[in-house]
Amino acid sequence: MTKKILAMALVVAALMPWLAKEKRRLSAATSSAALRADAAQSALVTAAPRLLWSLVVIVCSFRRYTGRTSEFENFSSTESFVCRGCGKPLLNH
Repeated sequence: MTKKILAMALVVAALMPWLAKEKRRLSAATSSAALRADAAQSALVTAAPRLLWSLVVIVCSFRRYTGRTSEFENFSSTESFVCRGCGKPLLNH
């Protein structure tokens, strides 16, 4: 993933809820069904960047917690997934 994609996802996640709210307000004032549908679509578009950022946080947390730089590094057994704090295998934690 590039930094540009992550930056764009952050901007979309921040601005689209505001844009959807404004479209809903304007559609109520003008009684426009098309604008109301566009507001619903704008609200739906907000879910994709939020999901992307949630996955980025989960992957980074996993890497930090296990000390791995790759998901497949030393993937020979479940014993390699150990807690960095106490040294116990994560499955027995």
